[in-house]
Amino acid sequence: MKKKDSEITVAEAKAVLETNETAGSAEKADNEVSGVYVYLGPTVKGIVTNGSIMRGTKNSVMEYIAQRAEAAGLKEKAAKIGRLIIKDREVSAAREQIRTGGNGLSRAYEAVLSAENGGEK
Repeated sequence: MKKKDSEITVAEAKAVLETNETAGSAEKADNEVSGVYVYLGPTVKGIVTNGSIMRGTKNSVMEYIAQRAEAAGLKEKAAKIGRLIIKDREVSAAREQIRTGGNGLSRAYEAVLSAENGGEK
């Protein structure tokens, strides 16, 4: 039986569906993909030190930070710290952004730094 141009095979349909699912959930997938993450913010006693390397999914790393922050009685700092946890492949560019200033990462660094120095609670 000859296939018409408008017909697709089951394999082609599955490929299209997989592509659409992947594209639609790229952000979700990033948080669920295991990898290596680096903390680029200032050291926060009892929670994390500058340059800490963590393995796992972004979600599991964030859970770890939240647990440490809660144990240290600094639960409110977990979200600020989380903004400075960067994928290993993006560390160089992120460090440059922090150095340059005037962007989200540099503001996050300053927020953690001022919170650590008592400027915010």
